[in-house]
Amino acid sequence: MIKVLIGLGLPYIGVLGLLPWIASTDVDVLGVPLIYAWMFLWFGLTSVCLFICWHCFDRHAGDAASHDA
Repeated sequence: MIKVLIGLGLPYIGVLGLLPWIASTDVDVLGVPLIYAWMFLWFGLTSVCLFICWHCFDRHAGDAASHDA
Protein backbone atom coordinates (compact mmCIF):
# COMPACT_ATOMS: atom_id res chain seq x y z
CA MET A 1 0.00 0.00 0.00
CA ILE A 2 2.82 2.41 0.82
CA LYS A 3 4.43 1.91 -2.59
CA VAL A 4 1.16 2.91 -4.28
CA LEU A 5 1.05 6.05 -2.16
CA ILE A 6 4.64 6.93 -3.04
CA GLY A 7 4.49 5.98 -6.71
CA LEU A 8 1.03 7.26 -7.58
CA GLY A 9 -0.31 9.28 -4.65
CA LEU A 10 2.48 11.83 -4.34
CA PRO A 11 2.55 12.71 -8.06
CA TYR A 12 -1.26 12.87 -8.13
CA ILE A 13 -1.38 15.22 -5.16
CA GLY A 14 1.56 17.23 -6.46
CA VAL A 15 0.09 17.79 -9.89
CA LEU A 16 -3.67 17.86 -9.40
CA GLY A 17 -4.00 18.61 -5.71
CA LEU A 18 -1.77 21.66 -5.65
CA LEU A 19 -2.62 22.86 -9.15
CA PRO A 20 -5.34 25.35 -8.06
CA TRP A 21 -2.91 27.00 -5.64
CA ILE A 22 -0.13 27.12 -8.23
CA ALA A 23 -2.47 28.49 -10.92
CA SER A 24 -3.55 31.36 -8.66
CA THR A 25 -0.04 32.84 -8.44
CA ASP A 26 1.59 35.19 -10.93
CA VAL A 27 5.17 34.12 -10.26
CA ASP A 28 7.69 33.42 -13.02
CA VAL A 29 10.54 30.93 -12.74
CA LEU A 30 13.37 31.85 -15.11
CA GLY A 31 10.86 33.66 -17.30
CA VAL A 32 8.41 30.73 -17.39
CA PRO A 33 5.05 30.93 -15.60
CA LEU A 34 5.03 28.91 -12.39
CA ILE A 35 2.25 26.59 -13.55
CA TYR A 36 4.36 25.38 -16.50
CA ALA A 37 7.49 25.07 -14.40
CA TRP A 38 5.47 23.12 -11.80
CA MET A 39 4.20 20.64 -14.41
CA PHE A 40 7.66 20.12 -15.91
CA LEU A 41 9.11 19.68 -12.41
CA TRP A 42 6.64 16.88 -11.74
CA PHE A 43 7.76 15.01 -14.86
CA GLY A 44 11.07 14.41 -13.12
CA LEU A 45 9.64 14.04 -9.63
CA THR A 46 7.25 11.33 -10.80
CA SER A 47 10.21 9.38 -12.15
CA VAL A 48 11.97 9.85 -8.81
CA CYS A 49 8.90 8.58 -6.94
CA LEU A 50 8.71 5.50 -9.18
CA PHE A 51 12.43 4.86 -8.73
CA ILE A 52 12.04 5.03 -4.95
CA CYS A 53 9.21 2.48 -5.15
CA TRP A 54 11.28 0.16 -7.29
CA HIS A 55 14.39 0.56 -5.15
CA CYS A 56 12.61 0.01 -1.83
CA PHE A 57 10.02 -2.61 -2.73
CA ASP A 58 10.50 -4.32 -6.10
CA ARG A 59 14.22 -4.40 -6.75
CA HIS A 60 14.66 -7.95 -5.49
CA ALA A 61 11.44 -9.33 -7.01
CA GLY A 62 13.25 -10.37 -10.20
CA ASP A 63 15.98 -12.11 -8.20
CA ALA A 64 13.45 -14.28 -6.36
CA ALA A 65 11.74 -15.25 -9.62
CA SER A 66 15.01 -16.28 -11.27
CA HIS A 67 16.03 -18.42 -8.27
CA ASP A 68 12.69 -20.27 -8.28
CA ALA A 69 13.04 -21.44 -11.90
